[in-house]
Amino acid sequence: MHDPELNQKVTRLEAKIESQDFVISKQIDSIKAIFTLTSILVTVFVFASGVYSVYQNHEMANELDRKFAELAKDAFSKPFLELRRLQQDLLEGKTIEVKRQDTSDFNFPNLILKNTGKRSTQFASLRLYSNKKIKLKNLGWRELPSDLQGYETLYWQSGDLKISPDECWILDSAEAYCNEKEIKCLLKAFCGGERPAEATFTILFQSHI
Repeated sequence: MHDPELNQKVTRLEAKIESQDFVISKQIDSIKAIFTLTSILVTVFVFASGVYSVYQNHEMANELDRKFAELAKDAFSKPFLELRRLQQDLLEGKTIEVKRQDTSDFNFPNLILKNTGKRSTQFASLRLYSNKKIKLKNLGWRELPSDLQGYETLYWQSGDLKISPDECWILDSAEAYCNEKEIKCLLKAFCGGERPAEATFTILFQSHI
């Protein structure tokens, strides 16, 4: 025997449960949607962060490359000397006329070292060769056996020598002796570059009047 009242209660209860299931389902769907949206936002944020991080890393790498290039440029830059007779006159190939005493004494001409490199010199080693016998009386020069064929005499000096870029240093004149009419000379200057600066020149003697 069916109880109509009980059936109504069950019906109402099922309807209520269905209604609650629907609400729960909707809530679950909403939660799923929120989670999905959150996941998407997180993914977008991570991706954007990654892109920004890559951009930052790229910018950082570029900055490091630039700084390294500057440091490398400074580290690998070297001084380079030009040998000159006058401020704007290169020594190479020049003939220098020098007046000489009857005793064959003369003043070896002043020569100029100009730093055309990008870094200051700290040390210099100079070699002066001549194809004839000469005697330098300046104590800064030491006579050594010549190591170059065709040059009879070699004088050498070295020491601390700071020449800033685009600056000049005058090689002091030296009292000298030679009884030849002319001499061929070769000057080499070592200052830390890949190769020494060098110049050949001629000293032509004139009698002192």
